[in-house]
Amino acid sequence: MSKGIIGVDVDLTVADSDISHWDWLGQVSKDGNSCMPSGVLDYDLSTYFNLPNYVDSMDFWRSDDLYDVRPRDIELDYSTKRIIRRPIQPIKNSVQCLQSLSSQGWEIVFISHIKGNHHKSKVNWLKRHFPFMDGFIATQEKHYVNCDVLIDDRHNHLNNSSILIDKIKFDTVYEQSVELEHADLISNDWVEIEEFINKL
Repeated sequence: MSKGIIGVDVDLTVADSDISHWDWLGQVSKDGNSCMPSGVLDYDLSTYFNLPNYVDSMDFWRSDDLYDVRPRDIELDYSTKRIIRRPIQPIKNSVQCLQSLSSQGWEIVFISHIKGNHHKSKVNWLKRHFPFMDGFIATQEKHYVNCDVLIDDRHNHLNNSSILIDKIKFDTVYEQSVELEHADLISNDWVEIEEFINKL
């Protein structure tokens, strides 16, 4: 019997896509900035780079193989530079903790906004790392998803969700567009998140 549905965001919650994006921006930029600054960061990582006018920072998200085991290296049309892309990895303890919750009867459904053509690549990445997952929903309108627990890093998604569900903010270093109205837990530690859900 199902204990309920846990809706889980993907990027910055279970996938370290920001690190791969930073690496990509460093390779396409004029100055090759390599170290992420400390403290609160702008959600738009391109603000930390001197990008040539012909580079769109969102091209990273438009790649159809973004989440593949070994994303293709890219030969930029406008440069002789070869871009070697870093594979996106699961965030520490996310796989083990969600597997444990799944084995206890929770249904694990990933909810993510898709940019560009990487839907298949993202779903395959999730199936590789979270083979116990029960579903995937691609939407930016996460508040329409019927779940009992929502885990997300963005305040706007948590704020727009039903007051009847348990909300967990996966805490990141990134600025938010709105203030958080309510969360039952704020944490960037998957072990702590699992312990919290076990008490529900």
